[in-house]
Amino acid sequence: TDPLVKLNMQWINSANGYVIYMESLFFFIIAIALAYAVGCWGSTRKIGFGWAFGLSLINLFIGIIAVLCSKKIEKNEDNVES
Repeated sequence: TDPLVKLNMQWINSANGYVIYMESLFFFIIAIALAYAVGCWGSTRKIGFGWAFGLSLINLFIGIIAVLCSKKIEKNEDNVES
């Protein structure tokens, strides 16, 4: 085969690997951001941020269901010092 064609095919294959890597990184960042959002939502409930975030990292839907099943934190206005 022609050396230029072989060199061109190697460059295309390496560029394709770079695109796949960037696509995976993009979806990983989206997954972390969604898990963070569920964790922030969980911080207003009994489950707390840590458990909601951790469960969402495992599976987003499990984290959402756990937050939905958790009771809301009651705000006691009697204990507020001024």
